[in-house]
Amino acid sequence: MFQLLQDPEGYYDHIRRYTTAVILASVYGQRGARFDSPNVQALYHAQDQFTAILEQGATPPVDTFPFLKMLPDFLAPWKKWAKAVRNEQRNLYLSLVRETRERMVAGKGPACFLHSMLKDQEKNDMDDEHIAYLAGNLVTTPGLPVRMPFLTSIDGGWF
Repeated sequence: MFQLLQDPEGYYDHIRRYTTAVILASVYGQRGARFDSPNVQALYHAQDQFTAILEQGATPPVDTFPFLKMLPDFLAPWKKWAKAVRNEQRNLYLSLVRETRERMVAGKGPACFLHSMLKDQEKNDMDDEHIAYLAGNLVTTPGLPVRMPFLTSIDGGWF
């Protein structure tokens, strides 16, 4: 609310930051105090890249035409793009897991969803990558549905 009062013109980024910060805190026990915070920016960049590659027409329909999967990379530039998007997501999600584990081992940081997952990692037979994607999907998936009511209420003239 403070940021909205200080900079009402930047409302869109303030709401994006707030909704992402709530989810970051719940899942990873981390704050996203500013929109330009590295983790907030990294999450939005990864989400934007993933959304772009999923847009209709951005890539050929390889599920409909499976022979396209067999094309060599130099004839299939979408493969390089897909690998880059996957690597960006994977590296980001794994780094967030690593940071959370380090805080947990050091006895720092608030309790969060990932603490439970890491504590029961062996019991649940999940490796770091599975945990990373589970947590990463919890962060990126709810972003838009959580954000939209806030933006609609401001854009729609409630304020």
